[in-house]
Amino acid sequence: ELGTFVRSRESQLRFCYQEQGLKQNPNLAGSITTNITLTSSGNVTNVSIGNRSWGGAGASDAENCIRSRIRSWKFPSGQEGTYAFSFNFTK
Repeated sequence: ELGTFVRSRESQLRFCYQEQGLKQNPNLAGSITTNITLTSSGNVTNVSIGNRSWGGAGASDAENCIRSRIRSWKFPSGQEGTYAFSFNFTK
């Protein structure tokens, strides 16, 4: 259920990659793993980047945008805990 929810919003994260990452670094590509902590009501209390395979110009700005977007999401209730989701970003 959570995977479907996240994948349905992945275009928001791709926007961060394109607008914050690629505009600074046209060669930016790689993957990140986000750790998302949820309350039982579906609110996001923390988003961190656990692993990353990219770096350099644009990477931190893209990650900041991604964290901000995920923090604004309201997940389905009843899923309290921390969950990891991986995303691949390539042109």
